[in-house]
Amino acid sequence: MYEFQRRIIREAAKYQKNENAYDPIKDGWEGAAGSTVSRDEPQPLTEAPMKDPEGEMALTQLKSIVEKANEIIPMLKPDSQLEAWVQSKITMADDYITTVRDYIKHTPGSVGD
Repeated sequence: MYEFQRRIIREAAKYQKNENAYDPIKDGWEGAAGSTVSRDEPQPLTEAPMKDPEGEMALTQLKSIVEKANEIIPMLKPDSQLEAWVQSKITMADDYITTVRDYIKHTPGSVGD
């Protein structure tokens, strides 16, 4: 929770205890950007809704995984001894990627166009 949210909650709690106390919404509360919050005036959106870049983010992450895996592969040999935690991380990464691949491959509509 952000500090300004905590301040609003504290001020609202004070107002509930004492009817003469300052009400940040009723009396107008100046926010961090200097705007006043009011129940009477609807607040206009200041930004257009942002497009959710999930596909782009997933592609970037998958490319990063491939790059790192290609960097690790030459470092290992079939008889390489790995610490247990390292082997565990590789096993989990394989399981996670397999799960995602299987879900996308076998669930129609799982990837919206």
